[in-house]
Amino acid sequence: MAGVSTLQLPPDKATFFLAGQVGKAWPVPSKYGKFVLAIPSDKNFCALHVQKADTEIAKKLFTQIVANAPTPLVSKQVSNQQKHTVTNGDIQTISYEWAIPKAARKMLFTITVAPSATAKIQVLGSAALISN
Repeated sequence: MAGVSTLQLPPDKATFFLAGQVGKAWPVPSKYGKFVLAIPSDKNFCALHVQKADTEIAKKLFTQIVANAPTPLVSKQVSNQQKHTVTNGDIQTISYEWAIPKAARKMLFTITVAPSATAKIQVLGSAALISN
């Protein structure tokens, strides 16, 4: 990916990517598809929305990155769920935590994929800083 555009999405378009929260969203230029980076205000959270993508490759790359945390952090898979939604069809959500053992805060990485060609968003990746 080339990088985040300096042009923010207007508030009426950003609200979809921010799930109604206050914040900012930017289109991310890419030859691989339509990407939008969303960062809600006053949250330790960011999300990357991908309109069209190869969901199997996205899951594989996500897992390769987050399943092996850099030392001294430890990676732990905390979720792998599948369900059916009206909007996007069948979806799968996978989450990993990175933390130092017994730490009060952890990094949570999540990917949700919707392989259906009619899904509004086929890949949603996020990173958050969470407390126990």
